[in-house]
Amino acid sequence: MTITTAKNVLPLPLPLP
Repeated sequence: MTITTAKNVLPLPLPLP
């Protein structure tokens, strides 16, 4: 859940599904 947590903490335009 590292990617999910990172997205929640840092709302960056990452290429996530």
